[in-house]
Order: sequence, then C-alpha cells, then structure tokens
Amino acid sequence: MAEQITHKKGLKRLDKDKRLLLKQYYQLDDAAKQTAEHSTTTTDSEPRDVEEPEVGAGDMAVEVPESVADSTLDQLLQAHNQLLGRETAANNSIKNTIYDNYYDLVKVNQLLREMGDSALEARVGQLAHNLRRLREDR
Repeated sequence: MAEQITHKKGLKRLDKDKRLLLKQYYQLDDAAKQTAEHSTTTTDSEPRDVEEPEVGAGDMAVEVPESVADSTLDQLLQAHNQLLGRETAANNSIKNTIYDNYYDLVKVNQLLREMGDSALEARVGQLAHNLRRLREDR
C-alpha cells in the first residue's frame, strides 16, 4: 500500500505562525512595552487627579479619561468596558422592575377574576334584592 503524502502543517505550528504574523502586523510587543513604560512613568512622576463621583451615582462611578487623544488604548478599553457594564446593570434593573410589577399585575388580575367568578356577585345581588324588598315593605 502506498504511503499518503500530506502537505498540511501541524495545527500547533500553524497557530504559532498566525500569532507571530499578527504580533508583527499589530506590533503588539512594542505597544505592550510602551504601555508599561508609560504607566510606570505616570504613576511615579504625576499625581493622579481623582474626580468625585456624581451625587446619586452610587457604585456606578466610572473613571472616564478626559482627553481621548491623550489616553492609551488600554485606558479607553477599560472605560468602555466599565460603561458597558454600567449600561447592562441599568438594563437588568429596568427588566427586573418591569418583571416585578408585571408579576404583581398578574396576581391582582387573577384575584379580581376569582372574585368576579365566585359567588360574591350572587351574594351582593341577593343583598341588593333584600334591601329593595325591605324598602318596599315599609
């Protein structure tokens, strides 16, 4: 039986090659070094101004860079992720409030149906009839 000849590369080698090409294209190693150097120089030399969160903001305070042009990609991504998290939390809160109110509405609606379907209407009608008869007897 003849041997099979394959020209395929191994998956691990292919992944390594792709990662290497991506790193070279995006210059990730250089960017990581610059970010690390920039973060150490800013923490050592410049005191950071911390803004007070808005009143009523609670735990939802997000530190947003003042100038987008002066911010690094990491800072922008961090602010973006924090804002997305805040938006998701607000949406979940709204959904929970709507669900809770809807659940209460359904319970009240069922209670009213049960009251209407029960003999309560018949009893009220009977009482009204008895009151009319009592008034007529006077």
